[in-house]
Amino acid sequence: MGRVAAALLLLAPAVARAQVPAPPPGWAPRPYAVPPPVDLVSTEPGVSLSVFPERARPDRDPPLFECPTPPCRIPLWPGRYQLRVSEGPETLEGTRGFETTGPAQVSVDPDTHAHRTAGLVMGIVGPIAALVGVGMLASCSGSECREGDDFLGSSGVLLFLGGLTVTPIGWVMFGTSYKPEVEVSP
Repeated sequence: MGRVAAALLLLAPAVARAQVPAPPPGWAPRPYAVPPPVDLVSTEPGVSLSVFPERARPDRDPPLFECPTPPCRIPLWPGRYQLRVSEGPETLEGTRGFETTGPAQVSVDPDTHAHRTAGLVMGIVGPIAALVGVGMLASCSGSECREGDDFLGSSGVLLFLGGLTVTPIGWVMFGTSYKPEVEVSP
């Protein structure tokens, strides 16, 4: 029995070292002892901000932090998160991802109802203006447009080009109004 005990005492350190799992590739210890501060700031008054983990579903999962009246300072480990803006009297609800690498300021610019409406109006009116411009050019094919009075022709060209320009701008404004702009600065 003495030999077995002696062998166990000799092998115990080797067995103990073998049982400690190696860290995964690319792993490094956290550079901070406590989560660094992150300031949440909004450009629009009266909004409420919530911070969720990257893979959370904000419609059903609880937030990590809530900020009912920005500006707020929250402790947040470096990583990827989602920021949800609640709908206010003038602002739209939306969620956008962001990443922090240490102490930071997260500036949020929520979109407004007026921004979305302006984009929708521009997206609809643009093609109509382009068609009216084409109609004006088509009606100007006679000799009256070529002999000095070119108001109808030049107006048709300007209306057509204006409609072509305004249409994509309007639809981009409308399409991006579903997510707030988020800027992270150290």
